[in-house]
Amino acid sequence: MRTWFWLGAVAIGACGGKAVVDGAPGAGGSGGTSAGGHGATTTTNGTVTVGTTGTTVGTTVGTTTGVTSTSVSTVGAGGAGGSSPCGAACKALTTCAATQGCEQGCLSVKPPCQKDHDAWLNCLLMGGFGSVPTCPQVPACQSLAGSYAMCAGCAFGSCGVGSDGSCGCDAKCQGQAYSTQCIPSGGQLVCLCLVNGMQVGKCISSPNVKSACDITSSCCAPVFFVDG
Repeated sequence: MRTWFWLGAVAIGACGGKAVVDGAPGAGGSGGTSAGGHGATTTTNGTVTVGTTGTTVGTTVGTTTGVTSTSVSTVGAGGAGGSSPCGAACKALTTCAATQGCEQGCLSVKPPCQKDHDAWLNCLLMGGFGSVPTCPQVPACQSLAGSYAMCAGCAFGSCGVGSDGSCGCDAKCQGQAYSTQCIPSGGQLVCLCLVNGMQVGKCISSPNVKSACDITSSCCAPVFFVDG
């Protein structure tokens, strides 16, 4: 639980710092397949059998002379045959943050939390994260970020709101100190994302100070957690 308190102002200082989509309907044939997680996908005479692991994200159907051809695309949660969202998420993050070592860190998330982490990253990517350079919030993914942060053992500190509409929050996760510092600008909040006191990213949040500055719902959440 976060504790919110009122400040005269929050000083903001800049520090130095730190899917798969199928194409058009096929023209028949045996159909394309891919494996998600540990499950396998097989096609025989147009009949498709999909393994139990992996999430279907796209299906196209083409018909030729009464024979149906189906292409099934899956995204697994890593592991044998799976497809990790880490590469795409780290690439998207480059629009608003330094990403050196991002993919390696992302792929090194501790196994008990990998499912929550991958689910959150897939949500971000499907929500258009990284499509604009300001990396705005993806509200639909906030609860998934919270689930991952809890799994990772984050300890959330207090939050403050300034008389000028600025705000900030802090937390400690896996030996790192995270903090947000946001100031009003043009009806939104411009947020600095800091790790151990150093600015590592900058993004745009909504004017709602609680969601804008909260560690897991802020636009800074991807900056803090995409790399694990």
